[in-house]
Amino acid sequence: FLEGVFFSYRSMPVSKLRLFGKDLPTAQYYVALSCIFVAAFSSPFEGIGVGLMLTVLLFLAQSARAHPVSSVSDGRNTVSRTLRPIWELKHLRSDGERIAIFYLQGQLFFGSGQSLATDIARALEARPGLRYVILSFAKVPGIDVSAVDFLKGAQKKAARRDCKLIFCRMKVTVFAALSAAELITSPDADLREVIESELDEESLVEEPIEHTPIEPHMGSEHPAAETFQTMRRESSFKPLRLGNHDAFDHETDALDFCADQLLGDAFYSRGDLDASQREYRSCCELGMRMTEESFELINRLPPGTMAELKRYCTLRECPSKTVLRDGNSLYFVFRGAVSMVDTSEGPAYNDDNLAKSPSLADFLHVDKKGFHGRGGKRLRKRYPPGSIVGKTAFCLRRADRLLDDHVMSELIVSGKFGKTTEVWILQGDAW
Repeated sequence: FLEGVFFSYRSMPVSKLRLFGKDLPTAQYYVALSCIFVAAFSSPFEGIGVGLMLTVLLFLAQSARAHPVSSVSDGRNTVSRTLRPIWELKHLRSDGERIAIFYLQGQLFFGSGQSLATDIARALEARPGLRYVILSFAKVPGIDVSAVDFLKGAQKKAARRDCKLIFCRMKVTVFAALSAAELITSPDADLREVIESELDEESLVEEPIEHTPIEPHMGSEHPAAETFQTMRRESSFKPLRLGNHDAFDHETDALDFCADQLLGDAFYSRGDLDASQREYRSCCELGMRMTEESFELINRLPPGTMAELKRYCTLRECPSKTVLRDGNSLYFVFRGAVSMVDTSEGPAYNDDNLAKSPSLADFLHVDKKGFHGRGGKRLRKRYPPGSIVGKTAFCLRRADRLLDDHVMSELIVSGKFGKTTEVWILQGDAW
């Protein structure tokens, strides 16, 4: 046994330290030696105790040294999956540096929390004009009280510099901790709905979320139940109608919010905008219908194109979450929005085309990689008013280059830009 312990370094990874030209083993080897020596000169129980204490200290030291930020980007190089017109993209290319995105990783303890707060402060010093810092918690399994305190201090420092922290992609426990500390006071409607569904999938909200603030309905057996009970008693979220949100379900929603704020302040407040640009903004903000003339200007179509095309199209008013099942059509969006999403089961265009069989993820009872969005979907693109949707599938089908319907994304009406969506549908036969 002793020989196995003394020579166990041969099967352990080596550290970066060297002595007399030899690589030294990691600290785990010396913890094992300490246990043996204490047990030999004292008692086995004291040896086990020393081993546990040293292991805990080693874990805390490694956690303190671990960097919580896996990568960083800004609004110039990272944009949301919402299709934007060229004039907005040009403005964000120059003004997008006022948005910073921190992709976080690992458990946030006191050490990593302090490191994150330091990184935020350094970003504020490096970019005095920084207005939004988006924190993505997709790879953060949990956060402790000390890390929350450090983030609270970072939030106050950012506010003094007219910068706002935005939180997204949080697990329920992380959301609960940040909300209880009032780091999050105004989550958007989608995030409230997602948190509600994750807490209790059987609980249904009968009234629209825009008018009824969502409170989680769950039993005391849920691990976050006690935290949410405290949130109910001590804090409440701001009304949705105020619109000044600080937490979102996905990075795309957070990027859209920040970009829209920058564009509203610096671009759409200008007086030299043309009619189609002003109308596009109104359609996105107020859910108005885009005129055919503005649609032609945005897509650089000859005047009168849509009036001539209208007699070949089917006009539809679709509520949110309507699935546009015809994969052999072009869709012209005049009001609202259409999302292109992937589902783990594939689109429902032709269910009998391929026999469905259980996937490997179903056998292993794990989630499929990439399908972590709302409803187990993966958002490919969101098309606002003035968009032409389905061009790729339409052209591939015309050229007989489409493998089958199951490789194409599904088109679902989005509720982001209005309660209803108006689309003109040009079917393949009409073409």
